[in-house]
Amino acid sequence: MEEELRDVLQKSLDLSDTIKEGAEHAKKLLDSETPEHSVPLLEDVSRALQAVQSALGQIDPQVFDAAQIVEEGERVDAALSHVADALQAETYGSAKEVMQFTLLPRLNAWRDMIYDALTTEVSP
Repeated sequence: MEEELRDVLQKSLDLSDTIKEGAEHAKKLLDSETPEHSVPLLEDVSRALQAVQSALGQIDPQVFDAAQIVEEGERVDAALSHVADALQAETYGSAKEVMQFTLLPRLNAWRDMIYDALTTEVSP
């Protein structure tokens, strides 16, 4: 069971790194002359986030309690929704602000929680 948990956490960490890269690239697109090109990328980020959240939510809490990681992921998702709302309203300055000061910091915290769980909570 511990090996299965390690596998879920490792895959979640790998995907969280990809999510982070996608969000950072979306921020660059927001800073460009074509900020609307960030929308499809952020949709991919959202789908990947949901996949990780789903995997973490299926972990048996008696084996490992992932509730704090899932809660932080929900905060990431909420920030992502705020960015999407700002993009839909074409308020790109607001989208950039939420991306820089809310989404990316929360995403980093969420990713770090997964890393910490993998390296400290689950023995090799």
